Amino acid sequence: MPFLLGSVIFVSLFFVARESGEEVSEQVSAHPFVMVGETEVLVEVVDTPEERTRGLSGKKTLGEENGMLFIFERPGVYPFWMKEMRFSIDIIWIDESFHVADITEEVSPGSFPNTFSPALPVRYVLEVPAGFIKKHGITKGEQVIFSLADGEATP
Repeated sequence: MPFLLGSVIFVSLFFVARESGEEVSEQVSAHPFVMVGETEVLVEVVDTPEERTRGLSGKKTLGEENGMLFIFERPGVYPFWMKEMRFSIDIIWIDESFHVADITEEVSPGSFPNTFSPALPVRYVLEVPAGFIKKHGITKGEQVIFSLADGEATP
């Protein structure tokens, strides 16, 4: 009974804090997402070498508010290419302190075999549809928050 009462209180406080605009440190989400500034992006997470190599290659499209989040074990300057891509993308390069370190806009499939890299080491890379950065006014230095399906969340 105490567990049930505690759970009800926690859930109630969660919704009260949310309605009052207060920050809630942990959110539960059925779908992984990334917040870049005030913009939410539903993401597919890729964190193995095979998944990172394949990336968005071969996919027909990417939803307007969707993206692919690449997670690397350590910071580095990772090159990205457009091999077998069917649509243009914007790339948001994220450092290990969860800030936008660099941005690359309007990368087209015709750019292959050229590669694109950030100016600084990054640990995360977010690919979004072309025009996303301009549409949402994303700039270098913005805070990025992850809420992943496995419960991992960032500041």
